Amino acid sequence: MSIGAPAPKNLPVRVERVEALGSETYLSAQWDSREPVEPILLNARVDPDRPIALGESLWLSLAVEKIHLFDPSSGEAIVP
Repeated sequence: MSIGAPAPKNLPVRVERVEALGSETYLSAQWDSREPVEPILLNARVDPDRPIALGESLWLSLAVEKIHLFDPSSGEAIVP
């Protein structure tokens, strides 16, 4: 995932946690899908050159070929 611009294909999120590690930054962000389901927590590695603040609202752009999905109950990887 990368930080993108507001667009229908991108996800609006609110930053919950930031781990700046120098050469890379990891963040946890809550996606409110606006559907009648619980908000979803996403973890992403993003460009370390952009400062990110807790509580900040931003848009995440997905690189579909790099997504890894896990079953929330078992923790097992979901393989297509």
